[in-house]
Amino acid sequence: SGLKQIYIPASVKELKNDVFADCHSLTTATIENTPMTGQRIFARCKALQSVQLGEGVIRIEEGAFEHSGLKKITLPGTLSNRSEERRVGKECRS
Repeated sequence: SGLKQIYIPASVKELKNDVFADCHSLTTATIENTPMTGQRIFARCKALQSVQLGEGVIRIEEGAFEHSGLKKITLPGTLSNRSEERRVGKECRS
């Protein structure tokens, strides 16, 4: 798709699996206050440079950023546990 930027407002409560997967032109994403994200939401988004997750995001599912080009991510303090931060870091390096 030609989608380059996305902004998900606080009114969205859940993102389903693979919702933005394979959006090859996507470079930036902001998710304001969506508590739950599905699996592989940004998988294989090769142009992805930065993602900002707002306070209120409590869980990032497996594979959210796998095989993406993600360079920078802002993680909220509301994540359910610190192991999620480590897992996200591993996905970004794969």
